[in-house]
Amino acid sequence: MSTKAIKNIYNLGVDIGSTTMKVAVIDDNNNLLFSDYRRHNANIRQTARHIMGAMYAKLGSCSLRVMITGSVGMGYAERLGFNFTQEVVAAAEAPSGMTSSTSRRPS
Repeated sequence: MSTKAIKNIYNLGVDIGSTTMKVAVIDDNNNLLFSDYRRHNANIRQTARHIMGAMYAKLGSCSLRVMITGSVGMGYAERLGFNFTQEVVAAAEAPSGMTSSTSRRPS
């Protein structure tokens, strides 16, 4: 009988704004596992690649439930087939205390 390793499944939130990209990964217990904040200088794809590389280096192999928001996020969500939510809705629906811990710039 073969045993397959069970992948961790996390929630990935991506905020693509007009000048920056912010990313947060949380587990099902709302623990913040990874976050990043970078200026994208209009090169969103390259910035996303760098952030995702850092994320996978920290978290290892995992599956992600993706939600995208931000002023530039809708177009990317549509093209990539990911869910999109308006920023105001995302903030209102975030678990209590989550928005303050994920919205600050990581040190």
